[in-house]
Amino acid sequence: TYNASTFILHGEPLQIVGGQMDPQRIPYPYWRARLKRARAMGLNTVFSYIFWDQLEPVSGTWTGSPPENDVSHYFRLAQDEGLNVLVRPGPYVCGEHDFGGFPAWLSEVPGLMVKGYNEPFLNAFKSYISRLACDLKELQITNGGPILMVQVEMNIGSFGGNH
Repeated sequence: TYNASTFILHGEPLQIVGGQMDPQRIPYPYWRARLKRARAMGLNTVFSYIFWDQLEPVSGTWTGSPPENDVSHYFRLAQDEGLNVLVRPGPYVCGEHDFGGFPAWLSEVPGLMVKGYNEPFLNAFKSYISRLACDLKELQITNGGPILMVQVEMNIGSFGGNH
């Protein structure tokens, strides 16, 4: 929750001190060490992009490999290290990632315009975000997990005719 000036977590004020750490960019064997270092630097929160193109490289095919795609495990490790998580699943994530994290197969869907208010895009995104939500729902702060917030979308209105 929040009041007029701060976030409140478990009845105490929370000042978010965080940094960007994306599980799909860090080799799996280094995850825990990197999270430990983040905590040692004084961070209490990690912000993490999730790249749709890596989780669903083929339409309708969700992949947990390589292990860097097991984002739920990464967030559990963050919690083990005393870190909160702000998830940034896109659909557009920028993050200096090819095609903003959109899967390439979107370009083959008839009538689909990425980041546009059109049915093919909205249906594809709904399928992705619904599947991801199933994986992450138990990790929400309200369920005892580390996920404080989810930032859906980035730079909204900067593509297409919706700006």
